[in-house]
Formats: sequence, structure tokens, C-alpha cells
Amino acid sequence: MKRNSGQIVVFVLLIMLLGLTVGLSITSRTLSDLKQSNITDQSARAFSAAEAGIEQALRQDLSGLVGSNNQITIGSQNLGNYTVSQNTTSSYTPDSPIAANDVISINLDSNPAGSGWNTAGQLLINWSKSTEVYGSDCAAEPPNYAALELSFYTRDGSTYGVTRMAFNPSCGSSLSTTNYFSSSNTGDTIGPTTYISKVTVTPPTYTRLLRIKPIYQNASLAIQPTNGAQLPAQAYTVTATGVVGDTQRLVQVTRTIGSLPSIFDYVLFSGSSIQ
Repeated sequence: MKRNSGQIVVFVLLIMLLGLTVGLSITSRTLSDLKQSNITDQSARAFSAAEAGIEQALRQDLSGLVGSNNQITIGSQNLGNYTVSQNTTSSYTPDSPIAANDVISINLDSNPAGSGWNTAGQLLINWSKSTEVYGSDCAAEPPNYAALELSFYTRDGSTYGVTRMAFNPSCGSSLSTTNYFSSSNTGDTIGPTTYISKVTVTPPTYTRLLRIKPIYQNASLAIQPTNGAQLPAQAYTVTATGVVGDTQRLVQVTRTIGSLPSIFDYVLFSGSSIQ
């Protein structure tokens, strides 16, 4: 009887040990799940805070936020910060071709409080890749190669002005007798890209903005100062970091300067009332 009693005690202890092991395992798994759930929740909230920081920045004039560290504020909580940097470069190549008769705006306002374009240099503009030629006859009607219209917008105090230039493709000298555009030169090879045409132009004094319109065909562009200077910012990068607890999430977006539709080039504007 005593031997059986001892065996029962051992059996009970084994059952208790097994139960304790299972209980500890369940507890550990539950705590792990709760921790992971908390991390996931903090991560989602931090990401939402970073997105909110991006939205806060994009509602403002980004040029006034460059170089400052700005709090992401939701209600009364500070949930991280965002910064804005300028994307200045010695050359600018838009990500995709500009459609025929569409317009892209190039910021030349390197000194907003003063003379605008002040690099004392010219601009070299290359356009049209070989893949953007739509036939062998350059003088066809309509031409199979893109021409280019340039509109330089100037401001000297309260005096506004616009200067327009137009250039035929490098093969289109015969077109000048019908459209009266200026001629261009054979384009350069920039990196892996060979361009069909190029021109070198001098922006008028007090130029603030250049608008470029391909005519006849789509055209890729590459714009750079001839003196190696930096172009003014063509885009801004907003970097927002959301912080919740020990979790941080980062969101980054790039915003190019806005471009008004092509009809803008045909409107009448004045620094004072129009009688």
C-alpha cells in the first residue's frame, strides 16, 4: 500500500509538472503575442504619424521650410518630426518625355529677393531621343521631329514680362521658311542618352521661370547651365519620422515644382489693374 502511495505521489508530481510546463508555455506565447501586437500597433501609429507629417509639410510653402526641424503635431501630441531639403543639381532631366504641346516649368529663380536668374551663365537645352523620332522626313507635315518653344517669365519689382523663343529640330533648317523658328544644333550625348537637338540660350535679366513646350512631337529634355553652376531647386524632398514608444517609421516623398497648364501661356497678366 505504501509503495502504491509513493507511485501516486510521483504521478501527481509529474502531472503537476506537465501542467506547469504547459501553463508557462501558454503564458509565454500569450506575452509574446501581446508584445508583437503592441509593436505592430506602435508601428502602424508611427507610420500614420509620419504620413501626417508629410501632409503637414505639403500644405505649406516648402521653400520656407528648408533646413528647419518641424514637429509632427496631432492634437496635443508631438509624434516625431519632418525636414525639407532642396533638390539642387547642375543639370535637370525630367523623369519622362514631355508630351507635344504640353508644358514643363523650370525654376530659374535663384534669388527670389533680387534679380532672379543670377548665375551669369547661359542654359544648354538638349531635347529628343532617337526613339522619339517618328519618321525619316524631318520636313514632313507635320514634322516627325520635335521643335521647342521657350517662354522666359521675368519680374523686376512690379514689372512683369515674357520673352519667347522657338527652335526647329537640328535637321529642320528647311522648316524655318514656313514656321520662322530659329535653327538648332546636333544634340549631345549625356550619359547613355544621345539627343537629336540642342540650343544654348541666354535667359533675359530678372528671369524667374522658364516654360518649355515641345511642338509637333513628344520630347525628352536635359537642361543645364553652361558655366557649371547649380540650377535652383526643381523639387523638394520631405522626410518625416513618426515616433510612438520605441518604434520609429520613416516616410519620404519628393515634390517637383508645380506647372500650370499650357493655356497659362496665352493669358494676359499685369502687375496692376487692367483698364
